[in-house]
Amino acid sequence: MNPMRLVSLNLPVELIAAIGRAARDAGQTPQDLVRATLQQVFLGNAAPTAEPSQPAAWDAAQPPVPVQRAFADALGWLDLQSRLRATGFVLRLGADRVLALHTWPADHRLIDSAAIGQPLAELTLRFRAPFPGQVQAEGGEGHVPAPPRRKGRAA
Repeated sequence: MNPMRLVSLNLPVELIAAIGRAARDAGQTPQDLVRATLQQVFLGNAAPTAEPSQPAAWDAAQPPVPVQRAFADALGWLDLQSRLRATGFVLRLGADRVLALHTWPADHRLIDSAAIGQPLAELTLRFRAPFPGQVQAEGGEGHVPAPPRRKGRAA
């Protein structure tokens, strides 16, 4: 096994974004994609693991594998957001009350969650909680006040 050494590079933002897109499309981390590409270019002893791709135009039924894994493995809203952010995505609830997948950290809207098989209603039922920050509709159950404080000894 070859020893590894941490290297820092100054790269243009556009290049970093392109590497992130290509890695997501290939279902791997940007670090693994860059390592394999550099190994192929300079050593010629490994096949590239992914080709640079066009900006992702997703088939409505097939989001990238890391996004599918994040939705499948998440235990709750916060867990889902953490998993998605680790892959370069995040969920946002729009003013139109439509849950959509956005890029992270650039926060560009990509696709409605329902279009990739993850509608807000199903996720709300699955996680047994509304999307964080979601405001109740008028006429719905309002804020439940905390019970009044009682005087006495603390347990």
